[in-house]
Amino acid sequence: MIHKARKKFIPLLLCLIFLAETLTGCGSSDNGLYLSATPNGYAQHTEVNGVSFAIPTAFTDSATAISEVSENGDFKSDVTYEFKNGQDTYLLFNMEGLVIIVRKGTDFGFVDTDDKKQCLKQSSILSVQLNLPQRAKKIEYEEQAENGVYKFIGTVKAEAVITRNVYGDFIGKVSSICIGNDEWTMFVGVPGTRYTRIDKKQKEVIETIAKSLAPVKEESAENGSTDMTGETGSAEAASTTTIIKGGKTTSVNANKGDLVTGSSDISESSGEGSAVIEEQPDESGQTTSQEESQNTPAATSEEDQDETTENTEETVGINMTNQKDAAPDGDAFQSDIYSMLTVGQKGNAQVLSDEAGEIIPVAVTLNTVTSGQQAIDTIKEFCASGSSGEAYQDPPVGTSWVVATYDVDYKGNAERPSVNSKLYGLNGKKLYLNGIGYSTRTYDMNYKAEDGKNMMIYYALPINCKDYVLAFGDGNVDNLYQAAYYHISENKE
Repeated sequence: MIHKARKKFIPLLLCLIFLAETLTGCGSSDNGLYLSATPNGYAQHTEVNGVSFAIPTAFTDSATAISEVSENGDFKSDVTYEFKNGQDTYLLFNMEGLVIIVRKGTDFGFVDTDDKKQCLKQSSILSVQLNLPQRAKKIEYEEQAENGVYKFIGTVKAEAVITRNVYGDFIGKVSSICIGNDEWTMFVGVPGTRYTRIDKKQKEVIETIAKSLAPVKEESAENGSTDMTGETGSAEAASTTTIIKGGKTTSVNANKGDLVTGSSDISESSGEGSAVIEEQPDESGQTTSQEESQNTPAATSEEDQDETTENTEETVGINMTNQKDAAPDGDAFQSDIYSMLTVGQKGNAQVLSDEAGEIIPVAVTLNTVTSGQQAIDTIKEFCASGSSGEAYQDPPVGTSWVVATYDVDYKGNAERPSVNSKLYGLNGKKLYLNGIGYSTRTYDMNYKAEDGKNMMIYYALPINCKDYVLAFGDGNVDNLYQAAYYHISENKE
């Protein structure tokens, strides 16, 4: 257990409650351990090969995109960050609100044994260790096997250590899928150590996200469509499926999503569903749920102490990047948001012809990026030349001017089409910093340009923004055209 001074998470808690009230229940009916439809206000994600999952857009739309997680990261506890590598890892974290980790290639092995507690000890997800919730002696879980796809959902506590200074205990659900030798695992949780202590509405958001994890055919992911039931291709294609709820056998009519309780007894309450558990003060004045007062000793046993104090040694934070080298293509490089260019490199791009509307290949070389007084002086000189038609203006509040110079190689084309440029976040979309969105616009300043040389742009960059993307060309992450993506990083300059 990570020992840390308790903080009040009222703003983020209220946000989660609001999300649950507005999102859950709007088309989110479940089918066993899966959702039969994506709830309103959620978006499907397929960034991890082989699975899809749904996350409330209220979190992802304003998240700050990051390309690496390391001790060098200046992460704030109340800001939402999003990391993805487009292959096997997705991470979203707000240390005062919500953590979601999805990883392909884990090795928990829930499918192989009835000792699910031991499974938690033998593996981790992105170095984040999963344990039983505080005071729990057994893991409460459900599992389902259907058409060669095994799924497990259990209640766990996670010791989420992002960096040495960004960490905390989170309570929530582990959701895992196994197909053959492949395993995918998700953790979703909120700050806390006991599931019975978090709000009912928070549980609804957590359980919706956990149930959204579903297999998807690789070819479907490439085409942008998702298959929520693996090989069946439809949420209504299956018949009866066996589900185990922490030792209780249940049957599911997958055509209707109805739960039919079996005859086996259950030794302890599963804590699943939306039932409200009344909390009562115990002898020490602490609030204890009715469920806990029946199943948990008043004093923490030696076994409980062992469970809650394991892994208290210093834990190394997550250290990963989503970047790989850009592939060479002739005298330039092919780039995307997972293979970005650096200042000085030459990148291929595509632009729409100004005359015929055809696609014209070009190559861009970003030469310099300057800020501060030097950038201001350059912009003032441009405005004074009369070429801009406007007088100099200060940047918008909270931003500063930045100037970039670049060259364009038209590759022998007689036409010289204009090359668009955009300011993006590290996910190739609108730049967000600390939850605030900023304009993608750049301003041309090509009064000294000659045949593609000495091209200049300027743009308003958020103060304290240390990592962002400059993209040249008409391509973006939502179309098939090509762009030259440059990663501008204060840490690499």
